[in-house]
Amino acid sequence: MNNATKFCFQHHARWLEQGDGFEEHHDGSEVHTAPTSSGKIMRLDTKSWTAELVAAYFPPDDLLSKYQGSTQVLPSGNVLVNWGSEGALTEFKANGTPIFHAYVDSGYLDLGAENYRALRYNWTGITNEVPAIVALEGGEGTTIYVSWNGDMEAAAWRFYDVTGDEHGSRKLVCEVERTSFETSLLVTLQGR
Repeated sequence: MNNATKFCFQHHARWLEQGDGFEEHHDGSEVHTAPTSSGKIMRLDTKSWTAELVAAYFPPDDLLSKYQGSTQVLPSGNVLVNWGSEGALTEFKANGTPIFHAYVDSGYLDLGAENYRALRYNWTGITNEVPAIVALEGGEGTTIYVSWNGDMEAAAWRFYDVTGDEHGSRKLVCEVERTSFETSLLVTLQGR
């Protein structure tokens, strides 16, 4: 192995799905073998027993993690590196340009939050709650507010008026696109 492919104290070594590379997170410890931590992707040749550095990702603020951390190649080709004991993570473009860097620190308590492993995946909220709805009457009509804590798939809300017959029939008043956590609709009903 040449100097570019050397690593130590790795915490999250994984074979990439393509089967042609290896990702690892290089953590420093009290024994420092590099000036900063890094996330590396290497190509291993198990016939010649050689390693080639494909890409390396370095922290924007020269962090040196003592332990923990992870490196994840995202479907877009971007790379997410978690700096473990330093409580930070960085997303890089495939070419190594950082596009997001954040600390998960505990702020004024200065407890120095740590991050064992960071992984990024698409998430869809599914709720077991019923929608919350409030109707407030005002001078111009009734404003209806509706939200559904945890739901991410509702695209629109349909509002109905009960017609008053013995069957409890309903009439569609309006359909409104869901635009955020809470959607509102002003309803003016003639003759009410």
